[in-house]
Amino acid sequence: MRKHLMRTAFFLIACMALMLLMPAGTAFADQDASYPVWVGATQVTDANKDDILADGGSAKFDPESSTLTLDNPQITDFYEDNFNACIYSELDEPLTIEGTVELTGAGTSRD
Repeated sequence: MRKHLMRTAFFLIACMALMLLMPAGTAFADQDASYPVWVGATQVTDANKDDILADGGSAKFDPESSTLTLDNPQITDFYEDNFNACIYSELDEPLTIEGTVELTGAGTSRD
């Protein structure tokens, strides 16, 4: 019984020491990951990659294959920089787009 108690105490102390040595936020580092891909004005993150537009999943992103899958999403806003874009990517590799979407509306230009 005493050996079991000593082992348990040692294990708990070792775990606490490891936790103190971990950099802050390490356990949750991937939780807030974002990707350089936008659908409309919405940037893709780990939290929204399976339902980017929060409409039941009409736009999904697979970060492993860099594939954006579309099922007729209603994209009503734009990524804006010095231009407007319905879909925008700054990935190092090509973005693969699968599925269907109809893009309509008045274009804008900036001088």
